[in-house]
Amino acid sequence: MRHLFSRLCITGQTLIGLTIGSFAAEEEQKVTLEKLVYSMSPAPSDVVREGPRTNSPATFTDALTKFPNINDKLLDLVEQDFYNLRNPERLRLSLYALSYTKDLTKEQQERLKLIERKFPSVGEDDEMERQFLTGLFNVLSNYPSVENEDLALKYAVSDDLMLAINAVMALANIGTVRSLAIVNSVVKKQRDVVGDRRGYLLEELEEAELTLHKRLEMNTNSSTKGSIQVLPSHDLDLKPPAQPTPIVPSREPEVSLPHIIWGIVIVAALGLMWLLLKRRS
Repeated sequence: MRHLFSRLCITGQTLIGLTIGSFAAEEEQKVTLEKLVYSMSPAPSDVVREGPRTNSPATFTDALTKFPNINDKLLDLVEQDFYNLRNPERLRLSLYALSYTKDLTKEQQERLKLIERKFPSVGEDDEMERQFLTGLFNVLSNYPSVENEDLALKYAVSDDLMLAINAVMALANIGTVRSLAIVNSVVKKQRDVVGDRRGYLLEELEEAELTLHKRLEMNTNSSTKGSIQVLPSHDLDLKPPAQPTPIVPSREPEVSLPHIIWGIVIVAALGLMWLLLKRRS
């Protein structure tokens, strides 16, 4: 009995030590990632124009890939910045980092787009929502699909110039023949009203329009394997649909390894107490 008691004590101490070590390592990794994302990002200082960089894109990408499960960790940061901290600058940087991984699964893309589906509408005063959409289009421009093109088309016809520009810039990379008329219309509209103050925005739009035309022309003229696929056209309601009142989702906590270890420690402790009481009785 005494030998069993000693072994249980050693096991309990080992589990406690592993739990503390795991928590410490996880916290250290989180601090390191946040420092990289929020303090060492090569993100432009403006949502459209390039600004000074504090890190090279290649170095930044290499550093991100060293974190295990980096996509889920970055999605956690995006949700934290949007739902909890409500900090547009942090949100801009966490979404920018997510655009660098370029290997989101369909499920991870849906997790990101779920935030947009909670919007009732987006006005010029909705800073967080507008910042999120800007970053969302930057991320989705890496993932051509009918669903992502539909989402970009929805905002390309927005009266909000910033949203329209960023949606068109995404369509330059993921748009198909369905996007041509809309993109051409947005560029023409901006060309008709542009002044000196917004000349740089027109340049961004015209560059995106040209990129889209070149991509589709290359697809039409090339039979090479791996050429860009033009997705079939289908009816598209360009009016933003009515959305339900947003409800901030309360995500159920995931059962992580540290929680499991704590459960084992508690069970071991109860077992020790039972043995001690039995031994004294």
